[in-house]
Amino acid sequence: RRLGMTKLVVQVGRGVYTPKCACAAAEDGAGASCGVEFLPTIFFRFAPSLDAHMRSAALVISHGGAGSIMEALGLRKPLVVVVNGALMDDHQTELAGALEERGHLR
Repeated sequence: RRLGMTKLVVQVGRGVYTPKCACAAAEDGAGASCGVEFLPTIFFRFAPSLDAHMRSAALVISHGGAGSIMEALGLRKPLVVVVNGALMDDHQTELAGALEERGHLR
């Protein structure tokens, strides 16, 4: 809240993890929110597009996939990249490192 953020929106994908302090979004992706101690939190498994979510975001926290990184950078959004080094020869770490060297990520 100190940074002006008013809610947390999370795409959790098909895994078994369910955020403990959140409400599931409606099937249409419109979302449902519930108040938690820190920020109202919404989560959803998938959305047809993340464009609207990214455009309205003050900060994007993303996995290290090329598409997600490039979409957030294209929208000029502050971006935190969390790489999964266990995927396909650690390509996410390699991509994030190359983008950092070129000044696109810090």
